[in-house]
Amino acid sequence: MPCLAKAHSATLMPSYVVDGTMASKARFEPYLQILSSLAPGARQTAIYGIDGEVLDCAPAAPSPGLQACAESVLAQLARHNSGRFADARLLVDGAATYVFVVRGAADKPLGLLILQCAPAALLADTADVESLRLLAGAALSLLEREFTTVAGAGTDLENEASIHLQWAADVALNQTADTHGGIINDTMLRSLLQRSNARAGLLYLPACGLEVMIAPPEADTQAIEQLRRVTVQHIFPVISKSGLPMTANKIRESSNAELVPYRILCVPLTRGSITVGLIAVYNPRSASSFTPHDENLLQCLASSLFKLVESAYDEATGLLTRQAFEENAVRRLEHDAPRSRCVVYGDMDRLHTVNDLFGFARGDEILRTVANVWHRSALPKGSLVSRLSGDRFVGMLDGVTLNQARAWAEKLRNDISAILPPAECAGLNVTASFGIAAMAADQTLNHALAASETACKAAKDRGRNRVELFADTDASLMQRHDDLHVFRDLVDALDAERFQLFAQPLRPLSDPGRATHYEILLRMLDASSSIVMPAKFLSAATRYQLFSRLDQWVITNALASLQPHRERLQARQTTFWINLSGQSLAQPDFADFVRNALHDADLPRGSIGFEITENAAIGNLEQAQRFMRSMRELGCSFALDDFGTGLSSLKYLKDLQVSMLKIDGSFIRDVLRDSRSDSLVRAVLRVAAELDLETTAECIESRDVADHLSALGVTYGQGFELGRPGPLSELLASQFTGDNDATNVLSAAMTAAG
Repeated sequence: MPCLAKAHSATLMPSYVVDGTMASKARFEPYLQILSSLAPGARQTAIYGIDGEVLDCAPAAPSPGLQACAESVLAQLARHNSGRFADARLLVDGAATYVFVVRGAADKPLGLLILQCAPAALLADTADVESLRLLAGAALSLLEREFTTVAGAGTDLENEASIHLQWAADVALNQTADTHGGIINDTMLRSLLQRSNARAGLLYLPACGLEVMIAPPEADTQAIEQLRRVTVQHIFPVISKSGLPMTANKIRESSNAELVPYRILCVPLTRGSITVGLIAVYNPRSASSFTPHDENLLQCLASSLFKLVESAYDEATGLLTRQAFEENAVRRLEHDAPRSRCVVYGDMDRLHTVNDLFGFARGDEILRTVANVWHRSALPKGSLVSRLSGDRFVGMLDGVTLNQARAWAEKLRNDISAILPPAECAGLNVTASFGIAAMAADQTLNHALAASETACKAAKDRGRNRVELFADTDASLMQRHDDLHVFRDLVDALDAERFQLFAQPLRPLSDPGRATHYEILLRMLDASSSIVMPAKFLSAATRYQLFSRLDQWVITNALASLQPHRERLQARQTTFWINLSGQSLAQPDFADFVRNALHDADLPRGSIGFEITENAAIGNLEQAQRFMRSMRELGCSFALDDFGTGLSSLKYLKDLQVSMLKIDGSFIRDVLRDSRSDSLVRAVLRVAAELDLETTAECIESRDVADHLSALGVTYGQGFELGRPGPLSELLASQFTGDNDATNVLSAAMTAAG
């Protein structure tokens, strides 16, 4: 019969008792060889049975100190019913000593593996317990199997273990060079085939776009391709559901087709409860049938191989982790020949509703089902798929055009839409939105990820359960893309408080005897402390709901800056205007925050005013009214900003107790050239006069415009012609220079700053 394991004769060595059975010492020697290769700085390595017997040690017998260490750990295991003892790094005989408990079913302790480093070994200085356990993972996994092997199982089992260990040692010694960010590759598969008598083999990992078929040169090409199709298209869906090995000694590709001229043995590669791929071996039909012994051996080999890289796979979905995805994607972009690639970003629609209504267990169940759709999505060879986090997925498709990627994503979207939710979630539609970005030759992975995420968010904005392509001609997509980049910088700036307050004067136009007021403006500083203008970050703050944090920072820091100058503020009767967003007005506790901040600052009444846009006020009318009443009681005034551009109506103007209208700059810039703009400005002034409101004209950029508005009776003017914005700290410092007028000093400073 064809045997997957080569026959090796085993030399029987003295036996030791292990958990009530007999075990040959020869069975443990390969583990010490593996560990000696993986940790060349080891001074002693010992394997103990749970009863304290030394099963093997290199070199010779364990030192008295090592023996005492083992006895102490075993005593602790015996004293506690749970058998718990955490792997530890101890100091024994003046050397770093690592103690690992080998556990079997139900977490039952089976024995100990102890590795003691030479005092000067680099490993002793750098390795923690977890990293060393990962390094020795293959040996520990096989030791567990060895400890549970029944005594007298025969030469076949000993030969199997010998082959298994030799192969595991080969793979373990080369795992750093032969694995790419945790992905099994064709070198590993060739190593596995060399340990068997199988004629051909297939490694299939769809999440990695990895499909490696190894066959002898003389094999018929068409037969091998048929074999591959049968395995991938017919067998993989079966074992991905069952999670069990499958043997097919007779199989047809279709009901009326000839028998495939090979016998097939497949074992699944699993991560948790998810089947992430398979390893298959093949023999001609003229050979004997595969046996349960062959199946057990291949399953053991495949399991140990996958343990070397399983940390690269997400436990819940079996897809690549984000780290493994990024490492492998970057490596391929750096080393593979340039070719067309696309990034597909997928995000589940309203999965949080499932978690809220039915619990996270149901949500996780849906995620696993969706992940299986990604696994079976016929990825092009060389592609990668990952679960980024939560309910977000991403794929880097290799060798495809943008249209091909869209067709692939549309099929994926349809397959997800066809998922039946759990019974208790009846009526729920399972859908996902997708964004796709083509990768330019000089483009980084992060740039393509950001672009595809932007397109995905646009798909959600435009109705969900759809596919959107990223295009730099789509203005809304480009704005969202820019906002996404700025968002990360904005969050960093908020965390590090990288902001600066500026002030711009509101100068009296029609009555020079009035006091000059100031609008407080916000500037962000980038990582190099260069100023970032509001136009760059306000859109991102709006989209990602960060305005409330910005408003609170401005209020806190503005009041703190003004508080030391309260007496001069009272003498000058100057008002500092602070802009408020609709997001802040919608917060139920925002009024309490502002009230407490004003109380602590104890500024003169009238020193602080708030500017609110029409849209912000009308969008939160009741909250705005309550806030305005509360703040007016504390001596604060209000201005309606950008008047004339929002959802303005006389009714809303009646409902909002404001003291000033700020006429939007779009009317002011061309007031001398456009009669309609001039008429609208005059109309606003008549309304303001009837309601006894002051007015401010924004964006005054010439003396002629300022003179014209003054003649019309506009109360205040604001713009570069009347004073550029400058640091608030400079303005406040200038008020104590004695003879210098603060506003002139500020204007001069700002003119110099450009």
